[in-house]
Amino acid sequence: MQLQQVIRWLLLFQSDQGDQAVKSCPSRRRAWLRCLQKAVPGSPWLGTPSSSTTTGALEAPEDVLDHGFITEIPLSGGRITSGVVRAGNTVRRPASAASGFVAELLDHLQQRGFNGAPRHFGRDAAGRDVFSYLPGWVPARFQRWGDAQVAAAGALLRAFHDATRGCRLTGPHSVVCHHDVGPNNTVFVDAVPVAFIDFDTAAPGDPLEDLGYMCWTWCVSSKTADPTARAQAAQVRVLADAYGADAASRSHLVDAMLERQARNAQWWSSRLQGLSAETAEHDVISNRILWSEQEHAYTMAHREVFSAALQRL
Repeated sequence: MQLQQVIRWLLLFQSDQGDQAVKSCPSRRRAWLRCLQKAVPGSPWLGTPSSSTTTGALEAPEDVLDHGFITEIPLSGGRITSGVVRAGNTVRRPASAASGFVAELLDHLQQRGFNGAPRHFGRDAAGRDVFSYLPGWVPARFQRWGDAQVAAAGALLRAFHDATRGCRLTGPHSVVCHHDVGPNNTVFVDAVPVAFIDFDTAAPGDPLEDLGYMCWTWCVSSKTADPTARAQAAQVRVLADAYGADAASRSHLVDAMLERQARNAQWWSSRLQGLSAETAEHDVISNRILWSEQEHAYTMAHREVFSAALQRL
């Protein structure tokens, strides 16, 4: 690194703007010092370079941007977790009660060679979980998908489930479920789903919990402008085929879809309790409850169509 750049950073640090921006933020100050440690190795007043934080979160070189500051970009679109940001090639999420399980699960998936999930790098100086950033596109809203996209999603889900079979994380169940494998938690590359994100709700479960939810959120819609129930049922069949669902699973799949729709309405109803009816959040949650109930009623009204498509040879 050229001496001129080091001097420029030092001047910025001493300026009012740099002093306030860096000194007031411990993570930025550490990043700034790491850059100078690499630039001037052996300087006694800079300390000893370190490849990781005290909590084990690795800092990729790309994370140190904007003259040594860690540039953080808020990531929107999540329905549950707030405060998620992108920092270079990493994603930082507030720690939660699920953090330990998620970290162990992602480490296990990496060891099994499953590449359809982020890596976990530990925690940063602010105590946030640090994950690898997966480049691609994550849709903000549910929409119609082609058969090839639906099939790729089903195959990806099967690979995820299979990677968890036999590990202690499954407890008494056969697999670990993601429990929220909608398109809004899926990374697309070249219009193809390649990875799942946001494993906060992951827990041991029955594969049908995920498969039922995926069939609903990827293939089924109660909106009148969408394809007919028969066309949607055909796509549910495409997804089940790609997943490799056996006859027993197919016979229970429509019930699994209905159960997840009902649970979704119940979950959002629990979030509504205690909220003032005058707030915008109350309106948003009320609409999600209504939508979940409409989806459930639609699926129930056409359950024979969906069941027939799944059983057809």
